Amino acid sequence: MKKKIVKVTWVDSSEYYGWQDVTEVQEKQCMRVMTVGILWEKTQAHLKIVQSFGESTHILGILVIPRGCVKSIEELGEVEVPDGSSPD
Repeated sequence: MKKKIVKVTWVDSSEYYGWQDVTEVQEKQCMRVMTVGILWEKTQAHLKIVQSFGESTHILGILVIPRGCVKSIEELGEVEVPDGSSPD
């Protein structure tokens, strides 16, 4: 089956450890992230991005991004991936 290769720009939470002065709170921000991978699933709730395919139907790296965090999705191409419906 064919799947899209995408670049997703999204915002992730950030956490700052250690003692800090109260004046530093205002400058702290969420982290802007760029992820490139295979768009496996796109729903109203989330995107599922797959990093790598191995032999047969083995997948390495599945990232689930909440849709509310997504700023943009850019299509970069397509790739043929195994769907698991046929034996090796």
